[in-house]
Amino acid sequence: MTMPIILYIVSILPRGGPAQQLLYITKHIDRSQFQPQILTLSPEPQKTMLSDFQDLDIPVRSLKISRLTSLFWGKSHLQKAIQEIKPALIHTQGIRADVLALGLIDKLPIVTTARNAPYADYPTLYGKVKGSLMAWSHVRTLRQLPQVVACGTNLSQDLAKYRIRTQTISNGVDTDSFSPTISNQERASLRQTLGLTPSSIVFVTVGSLIPRKDPLLIIDAFRRARLQNAVLVILGTGSLEEACKQALLKASPILDVRLQGQLSDVRPWLCCADALISAAWSEGLPNSVLEGMSCGLPVLLSDIPPHREIIGKASPSCGKLFPPGNVEELSSLLKSFSSDLFAPNICRQTVIQSFSAKAMASAYQSLYEKILMDN
Repeated sequence: MTMPIILYIVSILPRGGPAQQLLYITKHIDRSQFQPQILTLSPEPQKTMLSDFQDLDIPVRSLKISRLTSLFWGKSHLQKAIQEIKPALIHTQGIRADVLALGLIDKLPIVTTARNAPYADYPTLYGKVKGSLMAWSHVRTLRQLPQVVACGTNLSQDLAKYRIRTQTISNGVDTDSFSPTISNQERASLRQTLGLTPSSIVFVTVGSLIPRKDPLLIIDAFRRARLQNAVLVILGTGSLEEACKQALLKASPILDVRLQGQLSDVRPWLCCADALISAAWSEGLPNSVLEGMSCGLPVLLSDIPPHREIIGKASPSCGKLFPPGNVEELSSLLKSFSSDLFAPNICRQTVIQSFSAKAMASAYQSLYEKILMDN
């Protein structure tokens, strides 16, 4: 008997949260029950996770069509690929894939994962006019799709405001890959390799350098804190990268801030750090926060619903919240920071118990089984 094919349809596979979550699902799904395959719509960017999927022997093919071509002929290209692959179920994520999936509702079971709040996310990424139109289109699409999964409880509640019915399967982290250093000696060796001194207090932030993530606020708070022997490590790229560089050039006194760009492996930096910072204004359920906590890091987070959701599953000993946009509050948290106030083991256990990649993949597999049985 041929195993049912689950076809995951996405626009592209750039390095970042959504593709990473898809990798976790396909990595941990039971291959004796389902055969995962990936279909992308467009050619891959330079920084792609394509090889990560190929390393897991997951077939990946691409329609290699542009966004404009997708708008006019995407449906026919997709239907041709569907006829060749013959999936039992398709699973989409992202606005382009979700829109094209509407044309398949009467042909195949469809699962859709929502990973962002459209009206909070798109205007900040694409500008007010274009972003608002994209948000309207995506919300309209999600209302019509039969099985929408939100990647976090608070995102599910946000989408409900727009009459989008969802169930929740929380994002997960590969807790085997994202684990703390084994010993103080290993940690010291890693720090030396990365150019960090053993005694430094190291704060790390991971994510795109875009307005929604507010990296400039983190730099400003670090400047105001005037900490002795402290380092801020920024991992990521984006539209605010040059603005971040300019802020550092103008800073007085000179700050020890490392702009490391986007890395394929952030674990060494997480294992060397003392705390992780996120100043985001909105999120789905942030990978970087979960990865940091899985490595035993306490977190300093903007007080937004997804961050409250994570801290709520943990305890105050795992992190502190500050009002989004409030540079004084974050600066105060940096000044008063001491690793002795937090419990690394509780941070990691929270992720293992509530946000593991294996648990997420198992929940999706149960959903696929139920849908296929009902059909």
